[in-house]
Amino acid sequence: MYTVNSYKLTKVYFVNQYTGFALSGAIWTVFNSPNSNFILKTTNSGINWRQITIGPSFVMNSISFVNSTTGVIAGSNGIILKSSDAGESWNQIKSGSVI
Repeated sequence: MYTVNSYKLTKVYFVNQYTGFALSGAIWTVFNSPNSNFILKTTNSGINWRQITIGPSFVMNSISFVNSTTGVIAGSNGIILKSSDAGESWNQIKSGSVI
């Protein structure tokens, strides 16, 4: 278990030596709102992290990038989010299954 800015994280993924993402296996919310979820992003090797809101709350299980701009987050109930702009925004795509 990792800790960044008091957030307990279960997944940390670095695209390269500078840019990385972190998420929790549990539901985290922005401003204690039950309707929003976020990930953390660093662009300076983990020295500083910032929150990126990604939409409705769900359990996030994993994150991966196929290149420096395209990434996916897999979550509960078959939710898959995709980013095409280096993780700055995320859109839900259909998975075809519910786990």
